[in-house]
Amino acid sequence: MKYRRLGKTNLEVSEVGLGGAGIGHAWGAITDEECVRTVERALELGVNFFDTSPVYGNGQSEINLGKGIVSHRNDVVIASKVRLRTADHLSNMRSAIRESLDNSFERLGTDYVDILQIHHQIGMDRGEYMSAVGPPPRYAYGFRRE
Repeated sequence: MKYRRLGKTNLEVSEVGLGGAGIGHAWGAITDEECVRTVERALELGVNFFDTSPVYGNGQSEINLGKGIVSHRNDVVIASKVRLRTADHLSNMRSAIRESLDNSFERLGTDYVDILQIHHQIGMDRGEYMSAVGPPPRYAYGFRRE
């Protein structure tokens, strides 16, 4: 497997990553065990970049990814997303983002994600978003549990 630096970060990621929609059952019937095995096989092949979302399988993708990387957390890069579901979330953005992150941390079985993305357009500029989530404490784009 070949690896590259991700943008201007210090994160070294595999040129091939695993997208999480499939391990969230987006493409049809598959067992959770098969999903976890898919993650484990990706690790065996040298994949260290995993993209997931609380939207994929209503969180099942994050659960399956967490099970698959449980003994490899420090060796992988996880990109996840913020899920904002209601108009109430827009009125208290910081709380909504923290709630989404905390739920993702629980499903993933970790206390940080390396990359955080907004899954849906929400009418917020980058400065407002960064003010809502606070400064990244671990990596240039990392977010930890408070």
